[in-house]
Amino acid sequence: MLFGAFTALALLCVFAIAQPALNNIHVFAAGASIGAAYVLLLYAFSPLIRGEPRSKTRAFGRGCVYAMAGYFTLILVAALIAVITGGNVQVTNVNAIVSLIAFAGLGILGGLMFGRFRRAEADRQRSALERQQLELARDLQQRLLPPPAVESDRYRVTARNVPAQYIAGDFYDYIPLGDGRLLLVLADVAGKGVSAGLVMATVKAMIPLLAAEQANPAPLLGRLNERLTGQLPPREFVAMTLALYDPERGVVTVANAGLPDPLLVATSEAVVAEGPRYPIGVRKVLAYESITAKLGRGDRLILFTDGLPEAPVGGEPLGYERLAAEVQRSAGDLDALFSSRKTRRGARRRLDGGGPGGALKMIRVATRSDVDGIRQLMKSVSGFWDESWRTDVLQRVIGSAEAIVLVDVEGDTIEGFACAHDAGFRGYLSELVVSPSAQGKGIGGQLLAEIERHLVERGCGIVIADVWRDAEPFYRAHGWAPPSVVLLRKRLR
Repeated sequence: MLFGAFTALALLCVFAIAQPALNNIHVFAAGASIGAAYVLLLYAFSPLIRGEPRSKTRAFGRGCVYAMAGYFTLILVAALIAVITGGNVQVTNVNAIVSLIAFAGLGILGGLMFGRFRRAEADRQRSALERQQLELARDLQQRLLPPPAVESDRYRVTARNVPAQYIAGDFYDYIPLGDGRLLLVLADVAGKGVSAGLVMATVKAMIPLLAAEQANPAPLLGRLNERLTGQLPPREFVAMTLALYDPERGVVTVANAGLPDPLLVATSEAVVAEGPRYPIGVRKVLAYESITAKLGRGDRLILFTDGLPEAPVGGEPLGYERLAAEVQRSAGDLDALFSSRKTRRGARRRLDGGGPGGALKMIRVATRSDVDGIRQLMKSVSGFWDESWRTDVLQRVIGSAEAIVLVDVEGDTIEGFACAHDAGFRGYLSELVVSPSAQGKGIGGQLLAEIERHLVERGCGIVIADVWRDAEPFYRAHGWAPPSVVLLRKRLR
């Protein structure tokens, strides 16, 4: 309506230059009313032109329709002028041609712009719907995943799933069986969004029901494949590994349907099941096979999706050989294996590559196998090591649930160490040390940033530390400031 009113007013102003009789407030009011009513009439018939133009030719044709509608505005205004002045409105051949070209150009441009606007609006609505679906799918996934750790007097299982975006297709589950055995499930659902989430929910619900009848991993995969083949959405399938642990016999039986082979941590050997390896949903009838491996007291088995060997290191995938070395170095500790600077695809974190000779360089959670390296690092810094510390202080700290212990390693060498403690309402940074040979590389700042990130994730709102005076500029440069309190200390004997 406003567009029609302003268009009529603009035309009247042009004609009023030659027709003084038009310079009247009532004339302008009447012209604006007619223009607004005309546009309102066009808007009432606009639903007849539905959807966006499917080609530039149709957009051009729609623009011509808009041009004719606009040119008719000139006719209405001319009729109004004729009524008011009592004469004819003279439009010469040149005027007519120019006005037609002008309105046609404006109409065509308007049609093209309208089509572009409609496409942009459709894309915006589509993106908003996809975001909503992904958020729903992520919420569904998080609700379906079990706690990240389960423990009994016979076994301990830990799991990690860290999607970088709204949702990843990876999921895990562990199903205790009545005879003391434990069924481990690791799966990767192809696809994304709500569709993948629904497939995940379906698979998760079916496995315990089928396992109650047949817990052996190979037949269980076969029955699951028979149920799901033909029911999954097009181009969607489920890669899965099942591992049945029997603590009485000290063995684990593994069957695989399209995921990487699990690794025995102590030897870095793959547990390879022979036979078909097709993911579930690809073929109707498949005879999966299983393999049984010895898993004694203290032994560890790690199951993972394809994201771990595909994690980029120095611009290229980590690979299975380097992954096996890293698994052995971290002793299968998931916190150490997953801890790094940047999150990548689901169920894994990126391991940053670099250093001389292509050695693996990363910040990770410390394990008890790092104790000797940390002690050697502390002693390499003059005045840092305190001989009054208990001999088992590092073991106690690394084993504490309230402690956050990180190391920066390059190859087999620990170049940096940081330790903080979660006191619930605040965090305390107790140690931050960098090897003298590695200072100036930004390791201290990276360790500090990781410590702060871990404390924030635990809900700590503030972190404090007692630091050496010559290190105060370093902390100030990273946003630290002195509190309005005095730090006192007392040695305990």
